[in-house]
Amino acid sequence: MMPDSHIDGEPGLFQYRDAAWTRGPVKYEHLQALCGEHLSIDLDVDRKAFWFFFHPTPVPCFNPGVLKEILAVQAALKAARCQIAVDPDHVVGLRWVVVGSKVEGVFNLGGDLALFLDLIEVQDWHALSHYATDCIDTIFNHVEGYGAGVGTISLVQGRALGGGFECALASGTIIAEEQAVLGLPEILFNLFPGMGAANMLARRVSGHRTDALITAGGQWSARQLFEWGVINQVVQDGAGVGAANEWLDRYGEHAILHQRMKRLHNPLTYSELVGSINEWSVAAMGISPRDQKLIKRLRRAQGGLGSADEGDS
Repeated sequence: MMPDSHIDGEPGLFQYRDAAWTRGPVKYEHLQALCGEHLSIDLDVDRKAFWFFFHPTPVPCFNPGVLKEILAVQAALKAARCQIAVDPDHVVGLRWVVVGSKVEGVFNLGGDLALFLDLIEVQDWHALSHYATDCIDTIFNHVEGYGAGVGTISLVQGRALGGGFECALASGTIIAEEQAVLGLPEILFNLFPGMGAANMLARRVSGHRTDALITAGGQWSARQLFEWGVINQVVQDGAGVGAANEWLDRYGEHAILHQRMKRLHNPLTYSELVGSINEWSVAAMGISPRDQKLIKRLRRAQGGLGSADEGDS
């Protein structure tokens, strides 16, 4: 059982865990009600696939608002064992959960750098650690298949940086469009990706490749990462949703079984993720004024990427 969310210290974020209807299927309308300005969902009844779509505002990053909405929907899915009531006579047992984005040209730009700076400035380690815990809770729920052994896919149609890259890595399958650019910039300000990048990359590629991806601080194209074995499939721009559906149709139960076997034989444990955020939170509190200035510049760039991409749609 995952711990309750720490965002804003709000009890009741997981209120549906104990609600009467969680003893059986969760109503789709209840899941929709848990979403707001940062998250949308969709249900493909025929494919038994549940879609998360990110659209955080004002910056497409993992701010507390989007984390709150993700965690609430995840908790409801887990409590219902991924059984969704479409109507009183029709229950869908999910086989897949897919994550994507509705922000043009952006999957997700990672952590909330403005929040990081505020908490580092006042040296509020506890609040930063709580934020990080919410991040790894979303990662772990997805990695372990929502307690129901579902298959997972990340559809990357734009930039996935820092925590956005880590979010993509949480899925058993990653499909990316040619336009996608992924990277882990944390080393540029003397931090490391603390929400499980090293753990998840090590389950996909060699230790040498993992080290290179984390320590270079660079950004890579979808094609490069496909050649290195990080991404499963690269498709033309605009073809991502169709490719994800084709993957579900073509591989189906075989792909789900393959993901389950990988989880069984090389599981990502919650304690691994906790250890990572503990180290990350301590390191973040000690970064220099110079590095804080760099984070401020990256924060401005982060905001510019989001607004520019939204304007180009």
